[in-house]
Amino acid sequence: MSPLQCKQVSQVLQYTSFGELHAFCDDAEFRCKALGFLQLRPKDDPLRQDLEAKLEAQTRYELDVCEVAIRHYIPDFDPSSTLSEIP
Repeated sequence: MSPLQCKQVSQVLQYTSFGELHAFCDDAEFRCKALGFLQLRPKDDPLRQDLEAKLEAQTRYELDVCEVAIRHYIPDFDPSSTLSEIP
């Protein structure tokens, strides 16, 4: 199984009925958006150089927290599955 990816967070939240997941996954969704905006900047941009490594680490942490919560509510969840396979 591969780890949860940014593109999956909002989709999982949208396709499940577990409102409690937002408490564990909203931060991951926001960090993913911030990382996406940051990566749109040129690689030599000072803001990107200052923040990218830290934001990537924070994002991975928040994605891991979110994935643990998802697995609590959806034990059979597989991040590599398609959304139609989410129970």
